[in-house]
Amino acid sequence: MFDVAHDPDDVELLTSRDGWAVWQGVAYPCRAEPSLWPRLALRARGDGRAPTGLERSPDEDEPRHVHLVDPELLDAWFEAHWTFRWRGEPFASLGTRDGGRVWSRYEGTDQEFARRHLSHVHTGQALLPIDEITDVTVHRTDLLALRHERLRLLAEADGYAPRAFAVVDGRELPAGAEVDAAGQVTVVEGGDLRQVPVAELTAWWMVYWTFTIEYGDVAHPFAALRGDRDTVLGKYTGDATYGLVMHTYLLSEASYEDGRRYYTANAYPEKLTDLTEHRADLLADLLADG
Repeated sequence: MFDVAHDPDDVELLTSRDGWAVWQGVAYPCRAEPSLWPRLALRARGDGRAPTGLERSPDEDEPRHVHLVDPELLDAWFEAHWTFRWRGEPFASLGTRDGGRVWSRYEGTDQEFARRHLSHVHTGQALLPIDEITDVTVHRTDLLALRHERLRLLAEADGYAPRAFAVVDGRELPAGAEVDAAGQVTVVEGGDLRQVPVAELTAWWMVYWTFTIEYGDVAHPFAALRGDRDTVLGKYTGDATYGLVMHTYLLSEASYEDGRRYYTANAYPEKLTDLTEHRADLLADLLADG
């Protein structure tokens, strides 16, 4: 029988997977959006309580205003989801209905049980009486700690952005990746920019990163462009552009200054697969072309 001690200021009972922000001791549903970075949008709770003391903003996806806050000012920020058992079998909550039932996804493997008890066998879902569920548990992922770790990883690798270096008079300096019309390369020394003739470079190279993003059963290739908020922005380098653009939300369109199009995607640093650092010898390539 359903019976669980519950703090009325905590995560609402049996909600579907969602982000939660604790502001002044009360947990509110929230979401993070690129357009709001680095702030979060907090929503009113199901009981009508809303955050106070925060900037309000209209939102086309919400019937009421959302409330904006920097995550660093929160008591906590986490993702939560609920699990329970019904007739001994495991389920995940997808939210309550009519106060007395819970929309659920079956997490077990008993196909005969699923066939007999689930109203939507093909999706593994069922609407179950709340007073018949047991072992109700809330699971949390600390999103604030995860955000800090992502920012740390990006800072350590300069956002995985391509970087060029040159050796001038025995000193390794940050440098530009192109030669200007006068045959010079820009280097950075002591915070100042100066132009150095290519003939005076002992070495000149670029470091760049590639990675893949798993989508479905396929690893799609990208070249890292830069850090973007707490993600890595990558340029798609594969040959399945049409299919990904037409049938998924993985890629976004961008344009070079000359109007040519290319496609990008964002990925959290811990989600990158096949992450590889490369080194290109710019001086050798230039001499070979010359």
